Amino acid sequence: MGPVALKMIKSAFLKEEVMGLSKEELIIKLYDIGIAGCMGKDRDKVSKVFAGLIDSLNFDYGEIPARLFRLYQYAMGEARKGNFGEALNVLQELRETWIKTFKLEEKYKYQEYGEGEEETNKDL
Repeated sequence: MGPVALKMIKSAFLKEEVMGLSKEELIIKLYDIGIAGCMGKDRDKVSKVFAGLIDSLNFDYGEIPARLFRLYQYAMGEARKGNFGEALNVLQELRETWIKTFKLEEKYKYQEYGEGEEETNKDL
């Protein structure tokens, strides 16, 4: 099996995996991809993740989305400057907070951030 076929299989698998996720799990997945992007110092990937997180905000819910918006903008700016450590800290802290908020601790108890993300999310 050639590299093109493998890439197509990986893409189909990822698409199937994502289609089965809840909205909450999709947010966690975005954090995972962003964390992997920070670890790989991939400005484009990290910027796309923050753009996706910003796009997911619903400003009808008051001050919390507005604060997240400012935090996401700040972290995106830091990543664009090459300060991936700051962006990584933001993503890791928020990921853990959302896991607790969404009550997904059991599902993500043993999962490490970014496990395999570099391979499965190259297209982001």
